[in-house]
Amino acid sequence: MHQAPPIPAKPRTIFYIDGLNLYYGAIRQTPAVKWLDIERYCKLLRLHDDIRLIRYFSALIAGPTRVNQECYLRALATTPLIEVTLGRFKIKNVKCGVTGCTRMGSKWFLMPEEKRTDVNIAVFMVDDAYRDLCD
Repeated sequence: MHQAPPIPAKPRTIFYIDGLNLYYGAIRQTPAVKWLDIERYCKLLRLHDDIRLIRYFSALIAGPTRVNQECYLRALATTPLIEVTLGRFKIKNVKCGVTGCTRMGSKWFLMPEEKRTDVNIAVFMVDDAYRDLCD
């Protein structure tokens, strides 16, 4: 009797998403700005994978839209596949670098700078690979 070949295992996949880059780089001025179903989106991207986890990294913004961001992050955290990790913002002084500005090089501004997101992503990637959680 002929035996069927074994079905290959689906690749075990973990997504690592930089939330602020996703928002400002891809969805800010699209209909998805109100609500992006990240789990569904990831499943559509990798139809044949066994998605084990979706790691979403961000930092809480300042200003009036923070309430919207907090609501979205709380909703993401209720999704079994999504784990939210927060970094922070650090305020730094930057010198005006606008070409043609009469105060270029002499005017200083306070600017927020996102911290820890890139490091958190890298640490989780290495740790997940070390623990053999994904392919």
